[in-house]
Formats: sequence, C-alpha cells, structure tokens
Amino acid sequence: MRSTSCRNLRGLHGLPSRKVPYKLLSNLHRQAVLCVFLVVGLSSYFYFNNRISQQTDSSQTTLKGLVTDFITIENDIQNDINSNNFAAAKTSADDLEHEWDTQAAKLQKIDKETWSQIDGTIDSVLASTRSSNPDNSKCTSSINDSLSALNSANK
Repeated sequence: MRSTSCRNLRGLHGLPSRKVPYKLLSNLHRQAVLCVFLVVGLSSYFYFNNRISQQTDSSQTTLKGLVTDFITIENDIQNDINSNNFAAAKTSADDLEHEWDTQAAKLQKIDKETWSQIDGTIDSVLASTRSSNPDNSKCTSSINDSLSALNSANK
C-alpha cells in the first residue's frame, strides 16, 4: 500500500478495482445520510399531515363549539389578573398557548380567516400576560379583545 489517502474498492460484477479518495467517500456518506434524513422527514410530514386532515370533520365550516376551551382558559386568566395573581395568569397563558398550538392545524383548515383573527388576539394576550411587568389594564384589554373574537366565532 503506497497511499493512506485512498481506499481500494473492489469492483462489482467483475469490474476492475479502483482507488477512491477517502474525502470523496466521506462526502458521499454525508450526501447519503442527508438524503435518508430528507426522505424520512418528508415522509413523516406527509403522514402526520394526512392524519391531522383525517381528524378534521369535513362537514364543519365554522369554529362554533371548537373554541369553548380557549374561552374558559382566557376567563381563568382574566380572573387571575383581576386578583393580581400574575404568576397563575402566566401559567394559564402557557396552557392557552399549548392548547392553541395543538388545535391550530385543525381549526385553520375549517376557517383560516377566523383562525388568523383569533390567533392575533391570542398572541396579544400571551404577550401582555407574560410581560416582565404585566399591566392589569393592558392584560384586561387584550383578553377582552380575544374573548370577543372567540365568542364571535363560537356563535
């Protein structure tokens, strides 16, 4: 062996052997791994996206009845803010964000325009509640706006 920077590969099906630089093999391995991750990632995306789509009731055209849990959580946040219990309000805001994110794909497929409007108001609630110095009036205002949007969608 004269060179350690090359690897002797035996040919397949009687093809002659040839030397391939390790660097080239390393690049090929990286590309192969990247392709595998890409295929697995895309397959997973389409699989789970189809599962979410199948969970959506295709006959439903409004968010009526689907936002009741968010109204309950926001009412809890409002009660905590009225009691100046901002730590509990922040915990409830975390719950609100988690539930909203969990249901987002389903709700968006039913009514994207209403979902976008509510999403903006929920973002305001989260920002005002999680502020380093929460202001009672700002929190109340953002929650009232969000509750208005949610109640409107729930009719």
